Amino acid sequence: MTLVLDPLLITLSDFSNFRDISVNTDADRLNALIREAQIREIRSFLGDALYSAMVDDFTPGGEGTFTEARFTDLWFGTDWIKNDFTIKLHGLKPAHVYFAYERFLYQNKLNVTRYGDRVLADNDLSENLVTTKKYEVSADSMGLVYQFDAKDYIEENPDLYPEYNNPTIKREINTGWKFMKIGQIIGR
Repeated sequence: MTLVLDPLLITLSDFSNFRDISVNTDADRLNALIREAQIREIRSFLGDALYSAMVDDFTPGGEGTFTEARFTDLWFGTDWIKNDFTIKLHGLKPAHVYFAYERFLYQNKLNVTRYGDRVLADNDLSENLVTTKKYEVSADSMGLVYQFDAKDYIEENPDLYPEYNNPTIKREINTGWKFMKIGQIIGR
């Protein structure tokens, strides 16, 4: 029986706009990391309904295309108005690239230098490992910046994205600490 896999929303060629990554990188290996980031970060952020609607509307090839403009705007970015100011949404695509890049660095134990990517030796737990971790955190942080902008856009345009239902965020809100002031009751 064949596995049901979503189409990949980014490819190796999409990295060149954001990070320098060799075109000689094993595409099959990178595609596995792209799929991980897509499921773990993009689907969990959008929620199952919005993610499924977007993926179903996606046509792979080249940069990929969407039939519906709302998905094109969300993925590739657009200008929109908030509080009478024009805001530039860069889209979720850069977030996906950075999340996949973070996994790429982690899985390959790479140290990014000005001379190119260097593979760390298995027993090298020195400063190089710290440098690699720094780039992983940096890539993840950049992905979160783009993701936060997309969240703001989606929440300000609920009519465009009625499927948006992020259970992770709701769970954090529902399980937050509730404080109340307890004072001494006088006269009882």
